[in-house]
Amino acid sequence: MKPQSFRVVSITFPQKLRHFAKLAALLLMVAFVVVVPAMRAGDYVSAVTNTPGLLGYWRFDPVFLTNSMVNGYQGSLQGNARIGPPGSGAPVATDPTNQGLILDGLGSYLVTTLTGKITNAGTTMAWVYLTNHPSIAGRIFQVTAEGDDGNDFDFQIDTDDLLHFYTDSGSSTVDPNPLPLNQWHFLAATFVANTTRVIYFDGLPVATNTPGNHAIDTSYYAIGENLQFRGRYFEGTIAEVAVFSQALTASQVSSIYAAALAPALSISENGNNTVTVAWPTNFPDFTLQTNGLPGLPAAWADYPITYDIVGANYQVVDPTGTALKFYRLRGPP
Repeated sequence: MKPQSFRVVSITFPQKLRHFAKLAALLLMVAFVVVVPAMRAGDYVSAVTNTPGLLGYWRFDPVFLTNSMVNGYQGSLQGNARIGPPGSGAPVATDPTNQGLILDGLGSYLVTTLTGKITNAGTTMAWVYLTNHPSIAGRIFQVTAEGDDGNDFDFQIDTDDLLHFYTDSGSSTVDPNPLPLNQWHFLAATFVANTTRVIYFDGLPVATNTPGNHAIDTSYYAIGENLQFRGRYFEGTIAEVAVFSQALTASQVSSIYAAALAPALSISENGNNTVTVAWPTNFPDFTLQTNGLPGLPAAWADYPITYDIVGANYQVVDPTGTALKFYRLRGPP
């Protein structure tokens, strides 16, 4: 194929780029592939821990296990709840071994020692992988909860299969779309009493309304169950759970979500049988790879030349010749 006949294709790879080989039939028709997530990315853990108001952060990693990595709060597994193996957790690009809390819906949950820190504002967030619908199971699925009777702080999927956020004496904000099964999604909910209450789905606001009063909660923060209204066992996997003592802004929520995504790889033709490939320098652990036969995973090889740094990007000017050539970024092992 002659160089002038190539096309540039933008493809968004959800999660960890592990399904790349499935696109072989498409890729064989084009000369260059660009992996471009919809939002900018960064280090996820730093994005969470650097956000003001963080109370607790449960990562279920080998160091902290069931405990919060900040402020010393502990967690205790109940029923058959267990921490999954490496790779069982959220699709965080900089952490391919991320682990999640696996819940079977049969009395399994995690209770923490965090209590009394949510007053008139707060945020709760988690990555969730739902394996059943509440309408089928016949019960509410609790994501997180710390509310008292008549003084809620409950983030849950009701039996209408919609995500609800309760923060007062019974009213809620409702995401109008059912949560998909067998997919990882980032959920967050924020509120300021008597002012605003917002639900976010994959970093974007999807529902908002005005809540009522809220006083200091006296219950314990729980993941996958409600300690005031028992039997709301979640069915699936929950990961990267964080709770804040203030309502995060839309920008803060979207930045945390974006930090889980893979870096954007851009490519442009130079008109002299070369292309320029670039990606942000805040991803030093990612490696540029090339391949002339994307249908053969073993043909992917690390780019052999040291990258230049131009502004805030790594950059490579690569000769293409007349052959097909494909590019991707490989995340940390």
